[in-house]
Amino acid sequence: MAANTLFQLHFPSYVDRRSTPPLLALGMLQWGTTAIDDKIINRPRGMLTDAEADGIYQAFRSRGVVLFDTAEGYGGGTSERRLGKLLQQEGEGGAEVIIMTKFLPVPWRFTHSHFERALRASNRRLGISKCPIYLLHSPMHLWRDIEYWGDDKDTPFPAFIPP
Repeated sequence: MAANTLFQLHFPSYVDRRSTPPLLALGMLQWGTTAIDDKIINRPRGMLTDAEADGIYQAFRSRGVVLFDTAEGYGGGTSERRLGKLLQQEGEGGAEVIIMTKFLPVPWRFTHSHFERALRASNRRLGISKCPIYLLHSPMHLWRDIEYWGDDKDTPFPAFIPP
């Protein structure tokens, strides 16, 4: 079958197994494990335990959810680490999971090198060699407009491919 959509083009093995793209994603903002997550993000409840995170992941996976939305800024990367651990525990079944994570362009990170290092760090935390969907968490930056982040003619962001 010819790729008619961006999804079909970028995820052909998923399309071969399923007739429709994912209809639901699990957002993981509240999966961070830092003091900020405990006292502010997840207030008044507090952080999810590892057992709760595992139960949520298993419930979504058992219902066919394959798209997981995390970010380096969710708990300083601890949300990515938790997802990576669950993917590793799932083994072969985790191979069909589609991960979406994000780069946070804060003022002190303003070069393509910062972008690439952040992507490589996210890949390590997630336990993957290549992140299929990598987004700018916020296109606002004090010194860079949004076009800058996708316009490095010299570096094709090798972190998208295995090191």
